[in-house]
Order: sequence, then C-alpha cells, then structure tokens
Amino acid sequence: MSSQGAVASLLFHGANVGVRKHESALAPDVIPISSIREVSGEGLSAIDDGRLMKLGSIAFCGLEEKAKSVAARFPEASLVGFVDGETSTIFAFAQPFREDAASTVASLQMAAYPVEILSGDRESAVRRAAETLGIKQWRAGVSPAGKVAHLEALKQKGSRPLMIGDGLNDAAALSAAHASISPASATHLAQMQADFLLLGEKLGASLFTLRLCKKLFDSSSMQHLAAHRPCCR
Repeated sequence: MSSQGAVASLLFHGANVGVRKHESALAPDVIPISSIREVSGEGLSAIDDGRLMKLGSIAFCGLEEKAKSVAARFPEASLVGFVDGETSTIFAFAQPFREDAASTVASLQMAAYPVEILSGDRESAVRRAAETLGIKQWRAGVSPAGKVAHLEALKQKGSRPLMIGDGLNDAAALSAAHASISPASATHLAQMQADFLLLGEKLGASLFTLRLCKKLFDSSSMQHLAAHRPCCR
C-alpha cells in the first residue's frame, strides 16, 4: 500500500471534518465536503461548490502528461495526484523500507517460502523495491481485484498464500489469502481483515509467526494421529 492509500485516508478524514468556511465549532473557518466517492484502487473524488476534487492515482486524476516531468525527476518515487477544479498537484513520495525488510525476505526465502510483491504502484517504484529486497517475482499496477485473483489462482494450484499488507487496497487480498498479517500502523480496514497484527516496527515477527503456526499445526496433527491410531496388541 502504500503512500497513495495513506494520503487518500488523510483526505477522506479531512474531507469529513471539512475544508471550508464558518460552520464548525472546532474550526470556524471550515465546512464539510459532501458527496465523497471512493473508486476502489484508484482514489477519492468529491464535489465542493461545483468544483470536482480528486485524489489518487495519476490516471484517475487525469494527470498523465503533467506527471511525466515529475516521474523523470523522481524515477523511484510513488506518485499521487490531486485535482481541485482547474488546479492540480502531483506529490512524489519516497517510501523507506523497514529496518529488517531485506533480512526478513532473505530468511523467508532460505526457509523455502517463495516471496513476491503485488503492488498497485507504478513499475519503476516496484522494481526498485524488488531489487533492493532481493525479490524476483513482482507485479506493478495491480488492482485490489487483481490481487485477490492472483491469490485465488495460487490457492487453486494447492498453495496456501500468506498476505502481508497495510493499505486500503490490500484489505480484500488480506481477507482472500489463506492467512494474513498487517502491521499496527496499517489502515483500520486492513487491520480488521488480517489474521495477525504486528505490534512492533520489524517484519521479522512475520517469520516467527509462520514458524510458530507450523509447530502448532505439526503438534496438532500428531495429536490427531495418536487419537485415531488403532490399538495394537
């Protein structure tokens, strides 16, 4: 998820609080924006005083041409567009990796867990993340429905995929996965769909969770087998 989800969440909250004049007890210079609409995987739109406002992907905001120069200046950044009537802005976000992200990925791969990235972000940003973390399988520009479809395809092949995500656009995939993990810093919707929450800043707890679940599963299987073993005389 993602910077886009974080900014969209902020605008959604801010829009519900309000952004304009004279009708709020907490901020007398603001009034609420109405008619907010969310387009899954793309962004938010609203009408304020007859002006169309949008926040989300570059394509959703119709800023492809304007984004070219920003993308060239920040080739590895995540880009988010904002439109307010005739005014538009493009935000470029650098997304730092968690301290133990690379080591956690390496440990998962050494333990024979295939790791891949499913992201709605643009290709250059996802490629940079994959190369930095040593992940060979990655997909960019994936919609929320596309993430779910990929997980369902893995399950059809007999895999039991674990999804780790933190954004609004990850919620459906977190629910669709065989098991899912979300950090405590994730959006509320992502946390609600996840099976486990990481309370710290490090991703290594996900590997610990996998190992613990495997031990519990193996122990439960052995107990089940012992309970159904025929008596031998």
